[in-house]
Amino acid sequence: MNPVDLDGADVLDAGCRRELEEEVAIRAPYALSTVGVINDDSSDVGSVHFGLVNVGRCETPDVAVRETEVLEGGFVARAALREMARTERERFETWSALIVDRLDEALAGAGA
Repeated sequence: MNPVDLDGADVLDAGCRRELEEEVAIRAPYALSTVGVINDDSSDVGSVHFGLVNVGRCETPDVAVRETEVLEGGFVARAALREMARTERERFETWSALIVDRLDEALAGAGA
């Protein structure tokens, strides 16, 4: 959370949207559902952060990575994502890998 997130009624939603929109350009209406939390003390970054897990639903898949010079991204099927997390785990941030490991639970929590 940043001070700018404190201006509205829903501080958690504002912070999640700001963080998401810093990473990706979403050019369609979207909704977020909070489905869980992450507290992972296994890394220096994780030991000083607490994460909210959100599932986002876009009306259209018009989403793009912002920092294309250092990142790449796209949509893949669940099975392909699980396989990537299994065979290329080092490419995933710790929190991302943890979410993929429990993806079905996260999506069920969002009514998917």
